[in-house]
Amino acid sequence: MQEFNQHNAQFWQNYAKVLEFNSNYQNAYHAYQKALSLHSHATYKFDLAYLLMRMGTEDNFEEGKKFYESRLFYAHNETFSAYHYNKTMQIFNKNGIDAFKNKEILIFCEQGFGDTIMYSRCLEKICQIAQKVLFAPQSAMYEMFKNQIKFLNQSEKNFRNLKVLKTLPKKFDYAMPICSLPFFMDIKLTEISQLKTPIKAYKKPQNKIKKIGIFWFTPNAIDSETTRNFELNFLLDALLRLFLFKCKVIIHYQINIENRAKKIKNWNDTLNNLNDIDCMITIDNAIAHLSLALEIPTIVLLNQDLIGVVKI
Repeated sequence: MQEFNQHNAQFWQNYAKVLEFNSNYQNAYHAYQKALSLHSHATYKFDLAYLLMRMGTEDNFEEGKKFYESRLFYAHNETFSAYHYNKTMQIFNKNGIDAFKNKEILIFCEQGFGDTIMYSRCLEKICQIAQKVLFAPQSAMYEMFKNQIKFLNQSEKNFRNLKVLKTLPKKFDYAMPICSLPFFMDIKLTEISQLKTPIKAYKKPQNKIKKIGIFWFTPNAIDSETTRNFELNFLLDALLRLFLFKCKVIIHYQINIENRAKKIKNWNDTLNNLNDIDCMITIDNAIAHLSLALEIPTIVLLNQDLIGVVKI
């Protein structure tokens, strides 16, 4: 098939994905490069970026950061202003990270809730460089980030020059998407784990009877390419069987289920309802990112034909 598709970019893209899903990352990389040599398509660059940033080496990560900017090709309506992004890119290409010293920088969010939580740890790096950081999260996350920054600033100095905004400002020097911070802030792979997330649990739970949080369904996953949702009864039955297997004895059990969704209006409510959870079992979505940021032991369920469970 390779012989007869030497000039077919879509074939090489599909072949790269097959190799990637079979953990043949190096040959997947070469297949993506072949596809891009035939057609410099934003989708090919985006998929290659995901592969490179997951491969776990500094060189791959650096190359992946650059390709990851191709995602903005599909985000015209969410990118706030192509003019401001291009202005930021031009000054960065000219002066590098020094271009943002002593400047007011607007950080906006152009992707999902999970991406905002995941990349929010990169805010610490720009707070070290810029004079003032204006952070405009999604409106549903405004209260959570505002309260968290206020809480952290009581004892730490990492985010003292960061202001959480409810609406986009009119005055600033440069603007950049939060998911572009690793690129514009020149964040290295080894730095990521050292950066502090602005999301922190108020206190660790002291439950005598452990509380397990379960998040199993989101409407956004119904029509997605990857089915994320699980049936609640399936999960409860699986957990019960696992518990009985571990105990290896016949016991009397009682499951108390509390539906906390009725209490939740925004992400600040979600965070508060996770603070007393000992372990979180969740599908692959923003809840997983939030529970991990709160340092809650988290099990992420992958529902791709029920191929497996990944413990993080």
